[in-house]
Amino acid sequence: MNMTSFKSREKKTEKEWTSAEVIALFVIMTICMSASILSCVVSIRRISTENSRSDSMILAHMVENGIESEFIRPIVVAETMSNDYSLKEYMKKSGNASPQVVETRVASYLNSIKDGFGYQMVYAVCDRSRAYYTYDGLCKLIDVENDPNDIWYQHFLDSNRSYMLEVDTDETNQWALSVFVNQEIIGENREFLGVCGVGIEMKELQMRLKWYEIKYNLKIDLIDKNGLIQVDSDTARIQKEYIELPYLSQVGAEDFYYESSSGSGRMTKYLKDLGWYLVVEDLNPEKINVFEITIMSIIIFVIGLLLVGIVFAASFMRERRTSEELVERKKISITDAMTGLLNRRAYEEDCVQLLEMGAVDHMTIIMMDVNGLKTANDTYGHQAGDELIIGAAKCIQTAIGEYGKVYRTGGDEFVALLECSREKLADILQMLDDLTARSKAHSQSELVISKGVVVCAEHGALTFEEMKELADRRMYADKDRYYRYTGKKRR
Repeated sequence: MNMTSFKSREKKTEKEWTSAEVIALFVIMTICMSASILSCVVSIRRISTENSRSDSMILAHMVENGIESEFIRPIVVAETMSNDYSLKEYMKKSGNASPQVVETRVASYLNSIKDGFGYQMVYAVCDRSRAYYTYDGLCKLIDVENDPNDIWYQHFLDSNRSYMLEVDTDETNQWALSVFVNQEIIGENREFLGVCGVGIEMKELQMRLKWYEIKYNLKIDLIDKNGLIQVDSDTARIQKEYIELPYLSQVGAEDFYYESSSGSGRMTKYLKDLGWYLVVEDLNPEKINVFEITIMSIIIFVIGLLLVGIVFAASFMRERRTSEELVERKKISITDAMTGLLNRRAYEEDCVQLLEMGAVDHMTIIMMDVNGLKTANDTYGHQAGDELIIGAAKCIQTAIGEYGKVYRTGGDEFVALLECSREKLADILQMLDDLTARSKAHSQSELVISKGVVVCAEHGALTFEEMKELADRRMYADKDRYYRYTGKKRR
């Protein structure tokens, strides 16, 4: 929901031109521009060429964001599984305890992940027993030496990575081509217990690629360090064809490497989180076909542009400067300087606008507070406390994403206003817990956020203010539970 709108206003010019002045100006500009048509065509051609690379890079970044969004969720799910205490215990007991008991419990756990996140393939492998479990139970025993379908396990061990993407067929899903997110399972003593993860059907990724390719006339591939294609909209090319890129060693993760060729522009970037290279080829880099623009269109456009420009130039420039200054001042006034989030003023304005729009029933309120901020300030200094607040802001903003707005309303107090389903709300809260569990804003400071959640549609008898107060009470109740559970002193 876009809760803030800005309207631009046009001001009329103070001077009104006479008919004679307009006719004279029209005749003069027609004569001058008739002689300059050829120059305009050449200039447009040059500008089009210069802008083609910029346009192609914008498309490449858009594709990058779309592809990474497809992988963020399964990577987070796999990492969450690897950190689950119960799964680690099952891996330790596999081969020692009753096989049926371990198999039943592991299958139940994996089935909960499958039902919770909707993946067709969820698995775990015990390194000690080499037992391969799915949500249906014990599937097989990994045999790297004799079963070519199990070579992936050795590849993962040899990679020395905590997680790795692997393209393979899914034995449990009619041999469907899939991308597996393999995540190591490490015990409390840093011992290697096994591998867990989820599988993404290749056809789901191919649908995303085909949408971009058709809409923007692109060719998109994900390749490994040797140029072997890992993901492509054409299944026949996957792990069978190579893309030869002599400059691949020069490609980094900072930005796309651009290569211009006849009729296309190719951009390549290393996606660190995936361990693959993204190759985006723009098959139509020339966005403007100058030769399709007629001379009469150019004359009309230029004459109209000059007429408007001469008559309204002064007032337009003045209005634009004023508008830009107002927008910038507005942005500064509603932005928290420390975290870059929206501030209390923005929160209060948006609450008023939600009431005026009658949109409160569609919202969810999350009140949040950072636990232990005063302890961090007293123990390690205010810089540590500031880092704790900034770390919390990043975690909250990442979890909420496009589903709402996040505000810093006080020292360590945050509020989020969301518009999403109950299922998505659960995912967001889980992601926030996962992010804070992995984050430390200071080397000695644990990041824990207390939360109070109110789904407004479930409290129709309350006013908006009462709903906010309810969320605040729930947040403090959550904070009390934390201090009681941890036994830490609350200061």
